[in-house]
Amino acid sequence: LAASAKNGTTTAALCTGGYTTTVVNLCEEFNGSSWAEGPNYPTTAQFGDQGVGIQTAALIAGGYGGGPGSAYLDGTSTYDGSSWTALSAPSNLQDSRFGSTTTGTSTAALMMAGVGGAGKVESWNGSAWSEQTEAITARTQAGSSGTSTDALYFGGEDSPTATAVTEHWNGTSWATRPNMGTASRQLASSGASSTSALAIGGSASPGNLTEEYTGETTAANYKTITTS
Repeated sequence: LAASAKNGTTTAALCTGGYTTTVVNLCEEFNGSSWAEGPNYPTTAQFGDQGVGIQTAALIAGGYGGGPGSAYLDGTSTYDGSSWTALSAPSNLQDSRFGSTTTGTSTAALMMAGVGGAGKVESWNGSAWSEQTEAITARTQAGSSGTSTDALYFGGEDSPTATAVTEHWNGTSWATRPNMGTASRQLASSGASSTSALAIGGSASPGNLTEEYTGETTAANYKTITTS
């Protein structure tokens, strides 16, 4: 089970952490046809972390520290395509997180919720995290798309059940958006904007569902007025 998501493209992707028979700190790179081992992630044992950015400019934060009784993590690391840098406070998350969702880039990201901060929202400006307005519905294991100032936040677990709730972030506050067709948690998500997103898999039944979100659009209608 891989941990981070949203790192790179279909021909230049990055995968870090995860779980095999135990938690791992592995890092692998994809070049469009095959995977190659990269330098290990600096946290000794972690999974459930969140990643954004591209293969040569990635941001990884949060996660779970290891076996039973281990702590949720607040650490943040960056990757430049060849080596990892483990950042220290105040670059660490304000609240330790596991099962959260993150969207944006390595220099401008938004992290929502997660165990350890189910209603919490934090933004990353390239050097530090800061608390933002909490989401309307507190949840974990949700999906997201967009940027740090224009994001969509959907699905997840509103304890103890899956939810279809969808919210939009405008950089200052949250507002509701149309719910997902099927409530789902532990889903994969993607999308470069708040008006174009994918929700993939998750715990919905069946678990291979894919939903697409298309935001509202406006267009002016023109008419030519003639006189006779």
